[in-house]
Amino acid sequence: MKHFAAKLISQLIILSLFACSFSPSAKKYDKPLRQIASTEQQSEQPQLVVDNDTLKEIVARGLNYLQATQVQETVDYEKFKGEWPSYMINLTNFPLLGPAGKGAYDSNNFSVATIHNLLAKMYLENPELDAIPPMLAMAVENILAYKSNDSFNFWPWIPMKEVAKKKKKDDNPEMVHGPTHYDLKSRFINNAANVANDSDDTAQGYRALMMNRKVAEKSGAIPGPSWMRAEPIGTIFSEFVDKKRHKAHFFNIFGTKVESGSGAFLTWLSHEAKFFALRNIIPSYKGNYIPYGVNDVDAVVNTNVLSALAMYGELETTEGVAAACKLVNEAFEKEKSHKYDIYYPNSFTLHYTAAHAYSLGVKCIEQSVGSMLSSLWKTQKENGSWEQDWTDDVMQSTAYALASLIDLKDNSRMTHEMLKKGIEFLINNLEEDESGIHWKGGIFFSGGTVIRKNIVWKSDAVTTAYILYVLEQYRLRQLVDLENPFYMEPQEELNMDPYYGYYYRQKSYELFDLQGDVALAGSLKVFLQNGMAMLKGDEEHTLKDKKTKEELAVKYADANEKEVINPILEDKPDYTWTKEEIEALEISPEAKELMLKYAVGTTFSIDGTHSKPFKVKNISKMFMQVVYEEYEQHKITPKMGNVHDWHPDFKSTKEYRQMRAIAMKPFSKLMHALFKGVSSRFLVTGQEKELTLYVNSFAFNSVTLDQVFRKSYQLNNGDIYLSLLTIENIFSEYWNDGDFGNNRDHRSLTRRLSEIHHHFNWGDKYGAWYHLFGMMLYGYVNGSFPARIVGIVEAFGAGLFSRFAPDGQENYINRKGGNVGARLKRLVKNFNKEQKWPEKYFAPDAKYLDPAFYLEPEPDWSQAIIKRLKKDEKKREKSFEQTQR
Repeated sequence: MKHFAAKLISQLIILSLFACSFSPSAKKYDKPLRQIASTEQQSEQPQLVVDNDTLKEIVARGLNYLQATQVQETVDYEKFKGEWPSYMINLTNFPLLGPAGKGAYDSNNFSVATIHNLLAKMYLENPELDAIPPMLAMAVENILAYKSNDSFNFWPWIPMKEVAKKKKKDDNPEMVHGPTHYDLKSRFINNAANVANDSDDTAQGYRALMMNRKVAEKSGAIPGPSWMRAEPIGTIFSEFVDKKRHKAHFFNIFGTKVESGSGAFLTWLSHEAKFFALRNIIPSYKGNYIPYGVNDVDAVVNTNVLSALAMYGELETTEGVAAACKLVNEAFEKEKSHKYDIYYPNSFTLHYTAAHAYSLGVKCIEQSVGSMLSSLWKTQKENGSWEQDWTDDVMQSTAYALASLIDLKDNSRMTHEMLKKGIEFLINNLEEDESGIHWKGGIFFSGGTVIRKNIVWKSDAVTTAYILYVLEQYRLRQLVDLENPFYMEPQEELNMDPYYGYYYRQKSYELFDLQGDVALAGSLKVFLQNGMAMLKGDEEHTLKDKKTKEELAVKYADANEKEVINPILEDKPDYTWTKEEIEALEISPEAKELMLKYAVGTTFSIDGTHSKPFKVKNISKMFMQVVYEEYEQHKITPKMGNVHDWHPDFKSTKEYRQMRAIAMKPFSKLMHALFKGVSSRFLVTGQEKELTLYVNSFAFNSVTLDQVFRKSYQLNNGDIYLSLLTIENIFSEYWNDGDFGNNRDHRSLTRRLSEIHHHFNWGDKYGAWYHLFGMMLYGYVNGSFPARIVGIVEAFGAGLFSRFAPDGQENYINRKGGNVGARLKRLVKNFNKEQKWPEKYFAPDAKYLDPAFYLEPEPDWSQAIIKRLKKDEKKREKSFEQTQR
């Protein structure tokens, strides 16, 4: 980072050679082009999709539909009072289950509890919806019928079918669980349908009981005492957690790839056999069955359990909660949320159940909020809908996505626009008949594992309930909460000036920033144009560019205004050698003699080209020791963090196309910001000021790496990505301070830092710290190998325009810094998986914080001094001889 041209060559090489290789933003989403600045956005007041009265009318008529379709009386074992119609459908030909298209009405607890809980939440927030309580009263009676031994089943009790019996004649058939109408032909399949009670239905059931009690209190009714459990519900779930098991479910191994012993909640509330035996796999009519004889871990099931525990205030006291949160966070971190569930094939089910759990107070999944929002924003279609990647399930997918956005309570303009477009789609696709308004039902459940995408459940009533919930919540946020309205102020027109990126500054933390993206693209375009002009020797272009920047610096002074908390200190160090200083050095007599002869009165210095500044493994342990101590002492849990990315709509705008900046698509925003040295303006964390003031509170040359990292880690509440970025930003702010960085080593902050590199008498202390955390950050996000390649290219670019002046310390940091970041990530991920400090990867030890442990010792400079001064002496003698001739 020594010169403007060094930056140019680094970017040119990286952008041309390594496209598509390193970017975390090269997603699989294919988003259509979209016009960002619509007429409505530019109006003075935000507009609803439809007016308040129309929304109220749609919700009322939707409730009419649910009233009309709710079963009023039980008819033998055909239908049960309080339920809504749902259907069990075979999507493909499947042995023993029947041909594609086969389907039948199916009574089940899950659909009733889902609708009940959505309607109850609507009523609790708007008691004017007086059509809801009578439906809830019937629904809760129905739900209680599925309860046995303090837990709930998916299917009702029905008489065992003839085909399932060993003896054909039986005047008193045994009662079993199973589908009410879907014809199962064989004894094997019928017996397999007699499943055990499960965590999913139990969680939904207990949520229904709690919500029904709240509704009864609000409406003035008195809830029946049998509705509530006297003991904590957490013990029901904690008895069945994924630990100390003798076997793992095949779908967890090969499908969800959730390792056995995760500690999360298991699906089936029944003990599996300890050892493999054929009798445990083959179902029997004599007892309830766990499919395949092996319990499993499903992320959606875990979020539903978390929601129930939150509602009962048992998150802190129930074993399995932390592990369930880790499971959910891992699913979103790996961008594989659709693969972490067994019984929910819809790609957006986990988004909704996790968002809903978060809205109820499950804060341990907060780190996944950004990932959820990102994937929802990126997958919305041009018409406002969302859809599955394997089947046409648009309406249910859209309902889940919009309900997720509602429950996440994100107040950004982008979320508001997503909601508006989505609601427009819903209203344009509603269906109406004599019973009221409804929507076509989609997949809300499946048979799981090998029949995950074969046997599914659909219900117009379930999908309609989700959509009514979305419409009512949207209406209330827009019109009821006037003190804190859901909408944002109208977005200003994007600044298209390509020079704006030189002055733009985020006011606060934003994971996505459309204006910032456009400004960064513009500055890159100007940067590359200026670089080419410099290489061509086009002085006219250079002068024009300089004049333009001077004029715009005044125009954009407010946009780039910054508080001076890291001033240049006037008492700059004097690196000129005195006789006394040389005599005090601990070097060999020969080296000291040569210095006294040639170095007095000079700024003689040597770069530590052949020495290493730090030990990679040891410095990685130092950072992890900080994380460990903060967890033990302050209960700060390490979080992977959400990486800044291009706004989902950035590449779809005319602004992006007009910028025509090269290589924006395959490369991440983080990479562009780091290599232009502008992360402090485009990737703001909001903690930069506090960290700068903290460092400035120390004496000169005293602040160590672990102290700076610890403070940033505390400020960012354990978010490792933001912790590294905050440190990078306090240096990025001054990497080019108007004089190609000549003043940055004389700023207050830099003077406080201790040395982490080896230079004799004079060195770029600022550069060592800046490059270390920049490469650590890049390695943390992308891995050690990509970071190493980028570091090599960066070193080459810097060396090319400095005529390869020796700078071995910075080159080493560029090459190895990414490895440190990657190691830190690996250690944290292992902690997250194991729910404890994995001693096979990291054994805590206070000695790791000692700089003597992680920094290489200062080399003996004697030989380097002798070699350098004798070489200089020969040059002087040769020069003298030439002049004498």
